[in-house]
Amino acid sequence: ATMATASPAGKADIRKKGYMVVIRHSVRLDNDKKATWPGRNERPYDSPICDKKLPIDQADVMKKKGYGGFDLIVCSPYTRCLQTAALIAKHLGVSRLRVNKSIGEVRRCVRKIQKAVWGPDKADGKVEYLSKDSMESILKEFSDGFITKIEPEEKPKNEGEKALGVDPEPSENDRNGKVRMMSAMRALFRRHCVRCNDRVLLVTHGDGVDAAVREFVGNGTVAYDTAECAWGAYELEEDKNLSSNKDEDAADESKENGEKSSKKKEKVSVKLAAYERFQMIKL
Repeated sequence: ATMATASPAGKADIRKKGYMVVIRHSVRLDNDKKATWPGRNERPYDSPICDKKLPIDQADVMKKKGYGGFDLIVCSPYTRCLQTAALIAKHLGVSRLRVNKSIGEVRRCVRKIQKAVWGPDKADGKVEYLSKDSMESILKEFSDGFITKIEPEEKPKNEGEKALGVDPEPSENDRNGKVRMMSAMRALFRRHCVRCNDRVLLVTHGDGVDAAVREFVGNGTVAYDTAECAWGAYELEEDKNLSSNKDEDAADESKENGEKSSKKKEKVSVKLAAYERFQMIKL
């Protein structure tokens, strides 16, 4: 694998075209209802994966279709996403990885698992995330030491949680969760793919794959039958007049961090250029 090179922070590399690939994590261990792992009873919503080959196979498919040279991976903070991201990072030689809560699991899904393990009275939708050290330990293990550190955001709004994206409300439903993901993906696409021409891989959940289709394809189109490691590749439509000024970036960043913004911006036109392992329908 070849090492992907990053553009200088905030500067576009005009030699390449930015794009974003959104992929679901690999097969969950808890698909086997009898499966167990350390910490399962305390954090049953954070299942590890049981298929290490599938992410590598799909990374090869991406590469064959022209989507292998990533500058950065942005990953949900859940174990299954960290493990999937680490396997792909090692295979494709992507050394930069950030964690973002804004593309994490929809909390209704968290409550469903809590209810099954803890009972309905304790299913509150609250998530205890792994520590940064624990996340980095997973990345190191599953990348065979290729990734050892989580890269911080370039300019976090403040120290701590904001640098990792928005922590969803425990009461979040499916609709609100997808809107949250859509907003984060829009902001990340503008910041990296438009402003810097970066090539970014987002490692998220099944609802994240659907959220990307809803955001970038639009017109009532949704994704369904999103298999493990389903993915879609999104590019700018070259024949559209695009704008990526500082006001637009600031507006997207404030939106991603849950802040109101009065900034108005032109809509970026994006196309779904390739996809695997999911279906689409227009509602």
